Amino acid sequence: MKVDTPEEVAYWTLENLADAIRENRLASAYPDLIMEEDVMLFGEGTIERPVKIFNSGTDDQILVSYENGKPFEMLYGDRGRWRTRHPIYIGLPIKQLNDINGTAVQFAGFGWDYSGLIRFNGGSINEDRYSIFVSPSYNDINEEDAYEFMGSTFFDSDAANVEKLHLYVSSITYKF
Repeated sequence: MKVDTPEEVAYWTLENLADAIRENRLASAYPDLIMEEDVMLFGEGTIERPVKIFNSGTDDQILVSYENGKPFEMLYGDRGRWRTRHPIYIGLPIKQLNDINGTAVQFAGFGWDYSGLIRFNGGSINEDRYSIFVSPSYNDINEEDAYEFMGSTFFDSDAANVEKLHLYVSSITYKF
């Protein structure tokens, strides 16, 4: 699933897909996407929205939710080819996210509904457009190392002991 050429990189950006959806040219811009329609619950199960799921069951699966007949959010959480123009992709280490943002981000502690939610702290990433979550690489850490970062508190990504978590981008939401 490697993306190599500049054309492929542009094709697989969330922003390019969002433009195609907004401009009603999805079929011509992305003729190979397989689409399914469904309804899902959001907002802790309190909001029902129609969704379109593209490439369901593949690494390139992406979900677009709709509100009042218009695209609302695009959610991506697999290690496929989708990325932002920055470029932020699933699996990006938090150090590189900090570099892209131009300043250290903060992340929400783990073990609750918004585990790993990122605050961009006035950096270059537009928090009105993107919600990004990070996760520890549980295969690479001692369980005790994660306990220090539990709960709804926000932590500085450049604080002591954070590197032990091996944090990486685990999901991206693009807001239309």
